[in-house]
Amino acid sequence: MFSFVTQEGVQLLLEDEAFLSFMEKAPFELIVGIDEITNPGALSRLKDLSINKTNFSVSAFLHEGQRSLFHPKFCWFKTKSGGKLVIGSGNLTFRGLRNNWEAYSIIELDADELSSLESTWSRWRNLHSNELKPVDNRKVIEKAKLNLWKRKISVTEDTETIEQSLEEEHELEEAVEMHEDSVLWDFKDSDEALVAEIPKSGDRWRQANFDKQTFVNFFGAEPGNNNQRILLRNVDSGGKLGAVESRPSVSVISANYRFELGAAAGLDYPNANAPIGVFNKLPTTLRSGY
Repeated sequence: MFSFVTQEGVQLLLEDEAFLSFMEKAPFELIVGIDEITNPGALSRLKDLSINKTNFSVSAFLHEGQRSLFHPKFCWFKTKSGGKLVIGSGNLTFRGLRNNWEAYSIIELDADELSSLESTWSRWRNLHSNELKPVDNRKVIEKAKLNLWKRKISVTEDTETIEQSLEEEHELEEAVEMHEDSVLWDFKDSDEALVAEIPKSGDRWRQANFDKQTFVNFFGAEPGNNNQRILLRNVDSGGKLGAVESRPSVSVISANYRFELGAAAGLDYPNANAPIGVFNKLPTTLRSGY
């Protein structure tokens, strides 16, 4: 259950390669709130994911309460011996997953505790079956549109880049997302940066190799641990942000330390001069833009 969800949050968690692999093996049910933040674009992305992944199901909690919010934030997973409960303050948003100061706890559950949790979950779902709606339900979408207009008002207090005359919801949503996106990925002149030549790897340069010191001290990776991940995002020559890339750190016995650069996929390695990568590290070590 997550009270708020954005498209970036869906991408960071549910569309991550590791999580998609998990959903190929086991079912995952998601319940999201629509009282604040959640917008039609996020609901549409969740709907598409539920169509493309048969093990994924999603519903929205639509209630009539005027003075209360649907506000839970937790996940639970069943294992062979029991389960795990992940509970904390962060929502299924970019800010909640990567940007804010949030607190989480991972609680190990034995078989009896997991059984009790499953029973509680089922009772709650049955009790609130009338409030659980498909994410493409008309009333759910109308409620999400109201959240979008609330965010527009908040944004326009700080910037004049969004015109008050915008009438089409998809145009408004795109404008709000672009503004908030640029704020989340902005960096200062004082932030740490790395200028590095990208060595040749075959005929391509998607795989960026680094020396061990850079691999550890700049990217925060641990040699031999290929389960660590960083976030990368390309900025093109016009200043436009590309897709968020969740990349594992890769180190092999041959002392090769590398990350994949999705934005360089399909590009031939230059014949004359080597590509130069400029990596700007954002405040947290798990987020970098290049």
